[in-house]
Amino acid sequence: MRTAIALVANAVGLIVAALVLEGMRLGATGFVVAVVVFTIVFALLQPFLATQFRRGPSPLIGGVALIATLASLIVTVLVTDGLSIDGIGTWIAATVLVWLAAVVAAFVLPFLCLKKYLDERATRRAWRDRPRRRRAAGRHEARTQGAPILDVLGRLRTLHRGDPALRRRHRVCFAKPS
Repeated sequence: MRTAIALVANAVGLIVAALVLEGMRLGATGFVVAVVVFTIVFALLQPFLATQFRRGPSPLIGGVALIATLASLIVTVLVTDGLSIDGIGTWIAATVLVWLAAVVAAFVLPFLCLKKYLDERATRRAWRDRPRRRRAAGRHEARTQGAPILDVLGRLRTLHRGDPALRRRHRVCFAKPS
């Protein structure tokens, strides 16, 4: 599920950047390959860069995602024909726009895609956790409900209606009189 969200979020990021920037072109034929390559490179590079920058006191730790986005864009442009970027200003703007749009999409997509699932889950949870109506206690159950009784060994016990373990251990208390 996380991979699908990352693929769609990166696709949204690349599309937004291609629509906004004139020097960035995203081809229709190589779009899917460009998104897959970008996502794979980003997924491999971001944890690697994070561990490298974490080793020492580095101010770059906050920009790991931007650096990984730029490196992923470079690899995607070199490897695929579906993406091309012209000009240094376009490279910088594309990095920021792809990263920003992908982050926003990664936060919004789970809520849009999983809304139906979350609604069904909330309905199931509400049904499961609903207050239960008390059943009318039977004649024998009413006599012992919450009242102290003696078990088989003569120990003082209190039976609770909803505790099946206690009911199994103390069947003699709930047995029908002969």
